[in-house]
Amino acid sequence: MPRPVPSGPLIGLTVVRNEGDIVGQVLRHAARNHDLILVVDVCSWDDTVPEIEAVSREHPHVVLITSLPRPTFAERTWRHIWDRFRTRVPAETWWSYVDGDEFTDHDLRQAVARAESEGADHIEGASALFFYTESEARAWREGREGLADRARSIEERRWLYRMDVYSMRLFRQSKHLRWLEDTSRPRGLLRPASRRANYRHYQYRDLDQIAVRVRTRRGAETPEDFARRHFHWSYAETTCIGPDDAPRPRTHRAGEELVEDQDLPRVWVPGPHVRATRWVRERLYAARYPQPPPGDLLADVDVDGALARARLTYR
Repeated sequence: MPRPVPSGPLIGLTVVRNEGDIVGQVLRHAARNHDLILVVDVCSWDDTVPEIEAVSREHPHVVLITSLPRPTFAERTWRHIWDRFRTRVPAETWWSYVDGDEFTDHDLRQAVARAESEGADHIEGASALFFYTESEARAWREGREGLADRARSIEERRWLYRMDVYSMRLFRQSKHLRWLEDTSRPRGLLRPASRRANYRHYQYRDLDQIAVRVRTRRGAETPEDFARRHFHWSYAETTCIGPDDAPRPRTHRAGEELVEDQDLPRVWVPGPHVRATRWVRERLYAARYPQPPPGDLLADVDVDGALARARLTYR
């Protein structure tokens, strides 16, 4: 029986800063699931850009569209990427968030096709947060693990996790979407798919990377309410190291599937009456608040060149 395929392309939105130790692995993995990956680097000082360029030579549909000269936070940049490309892509396009330190083991094209068959317009994703433990930090300090180990798959190096949070990870293009500045998702999404996608999130990978991560986040320009909601951005690096006997841990080895956490809220698919109410509310919102102008953050991006590399059909 043939596998279902989506009706349009799947485009990834990626904003990275100082993820050079892992971004190559992430983008090579994501390239298998996307028709185009649009990457923005935010003034990295490590080898993030050379890593992205190396992947782009192997996979032309992974495109570094610009390197920003000043630090800015990812949610703002996602919105500007989408705004530059949304009027030039096929109407059936799906958009996907591709974080620089995350992997999904799902076939996203198949997940999108299944969501379309349900009439869904977005897909939620559950995040498995991988720990960096005290024993692993001790191995790094004692020289039993070092920079050379970064060449190994992150799956081989970090294996203790717990299911953390879930959020919207993929959404379908629509003329009714409105994405305001400094928000993490567009307005106008009405119906989630009945099944979530799982993501492996490797925030903390080794002591050197944790130190760079803390410096990177302290130097980012973030809106006040974002910093208040994401208070972990102000953590000292030592608080990023967890105990080996952390509560409710799970283990993951390469090739294994993540174990679902039944305590995480399940995606709720609303009934027809609720969907109709949401439809009216979101359409009224769209009529009242037109899409803001794109601004000049990514004004010089070569939209035509990026789409041509992925051989996407213009509208």
